[in-house]
Amino acid sequence: MTARRMSEEFWQIPPLMLLWRVMEARPRNHLRRLDTTFYTGTATVHWTHTMDRRATGWLGDEFHAFFRECLIHAGFRFGLWSPAYCLMPDHIHLVWSGVGRSSDQLRATRWLRRRINEALQGRGIRLQKQAYDRVLRPADRERFAFEKMMAYVIANPLRAGLAGESLALKQWPWRGAILSGYPELSWKASPDSFCWDRYWKLFYQALEGEGWGRE
Repeated sequence: MTARRMSEEFWQIPPLMLLWRVMEARPRNHLRRLDTTFYTGTATVHWTHTMDRRATGWLGDEFHAFFRECLIHAGFRFGLWSPAYCLMPDHIHLVWSGVGRSSDQLRATRWLRRRINEALQGRGIRLQKQAYDRVLRPADRERFAFEKMMAYVIANPLRAGLAGESLALKQWPWRGAILSGYPELSWKASPDSFCWDRYWKLFYQALEGEGWGRE
């Protein structure tokens, strides 16, 4: 079964069955999630991790370096790429795309959140009990829509009035991309600077290496 066909089948679940799966995914005191299959394989998910009580004062170069290191390890351990992330004063935007059959974003998220909470424990800061997520549908993962969404994530500081219209990373350096093994794929200056042709070539090569192919 190809990656695209597998993803499309996920979204062909009858509405009532999908609603039941969402309601059963988490207890009532948690944010409801889709069935676990939506977070595995080639899924792409936009995660938002918010600090408890909207705490600030943790963001800086030191935490950014730590966060990037975590993404490198998570990428290798759970088979994930992060084409865009952005650290904001009281929350974190992170997009993960699976590039392997064993990719598991729920496990990766638990691992990452544990690491972040341990790193911030000394400051009396921790993440809210649960992250918010948006699983991208097949249409959202088509090239034009996908690239537009990644640029939207990177532009968060602009919309919040924290960076100028040029979007130069030096104005808000705590954002970027992590694709383990490919440091050249980064947001060097602006959304226009990301080498998308190379990204898609490597992405499909990764899928083919897993036996899925492009169609």
